[in-house]
Amino acid sequence: MASEFLVVYDYGMGALWAVVLADSADEITARVDLYLSTIRAFDEAIYNGIEPRVTGLDGVRSLAAAVAALEALQTGCVAQVEQIL
Repeated sequence: MASEFLVVYDYGMGALWAVVLADSADEITARVDLYLSTIRAFDEAIYNGIEPRVTGLDGVRSLAAAVAALEALQTGCVAQVEQIL
């Protein structure tokens, strides 16, 4: 049966955290680190002169969704991502 694990990543630029459902801690360790793989993919795109899989606009939208979620949590009201953008 899956359990919840609090996973904290610290890359020296601030910690990122997530609650992950997994059968064991070993399963979490075996998963791909999405943050690091995103940075590597961006680096490869720049090096090879191709468009990154994740664009700047994707990052802005992701940040807007996080800001809207925080606003909704703080106010108890629905927050529209479009209004944040």
